[in-house]
Amino acid sequence: MVSIAVVGSTNIDMVAYSDQIPERGETVTGKDFAIGFGGKGANQAVMAARLGIKTYMVGAVGDDVFGQSAIKNFTDQGVNTEFLATVPGSSGVAPIWVDADGVKHFASTRPKGVANVQVKRTEYPIFSIAACYACSAGTTVNFGSVRLNTQAYAAEIRAASQRYGVEEAVVRAIIHAESAYRPHVVSPKNAQGLMQLIPATAKRFGVRDAFDPAQNIDGGVQYLAFLLKRYQNDLTLAAAAYNAGEGAVDRFKGVPPYKETRNYVVRVGQLADRYRKVLKSG
Repeated sequence: MVSIAVVGSTNIDMVAYSDQIPERGETVTGKDFAIGFGGKGANQAVMAARLGIKTYMVGAVGDDVFGQSAIKNFTDQGVNTEFLATVPGSSGVAPIWVDADGVKHFASTRPKGVANVQVKRTEYPIFSIAACYACSAGTTVNFGSVRLNTQAYAAEIRAASQRYGVEEAVVRAIIHAESAYRPHVVSPKNAQGLMQLIPATAKRFGVRDAFDPAQNIDGGVQYLAFLLKRYQNDLTLAAAAYNAGEGAVDRFKGVPPYKETRNYVVRVGQLADRYRKVLKSG
């Protein structure tokens, strides 16, 4: 099994938005402010973990509220922090000013008087174009052994699974197959977010923002529940309809003869079986 160790920085980004950047000694009125998690190494570690790869973050944070928050965020994202040291002093902080043109200006010193600030987790969307993770005939991913992710979006998945009566293992299998847990991925066909909802499906199930993980999961699980009921709890047919559409499954009276869909249903089945075993043992 492949593992990744990321050696790099872990920062707290403090982002201020204003029409102009203040000169030395000048005070200007800002438009917005946000605090989030950053650092080149930290960003890479989180994205690797979301792809289902066992990931270790190697580095250090300070013994302050920023360090505590960074460690919790890594844990929430499924990144192993065994080799992330906590050392006396301040954690890395990146004050960033964004001007009216969207240009970012960075500072390398930590502002004074913010040791006890409460850190609010803010996700900055990084959109990427990618086809369905489990559909390609030429993929090198082995779905019988690829690392599973049972930690990401645990509360959202559990709530939607219970609300709509869909097995959590099946929900995770679909998310893994569709996006590999990437919340801001967009397919060439404009399927969006974790469960890759096309705009019409998102609207059908009350999803206003398909890039919001909670909304996307809720809408995707609603749709999955609908399909499982329609096809009498046959996961193969439900997965085929999730990928190719209900019309295609009905027209061919089974899994459509599309190579993408046939790859997809096999891999969803593999992932669902593996998630069942892991979730049951855990």
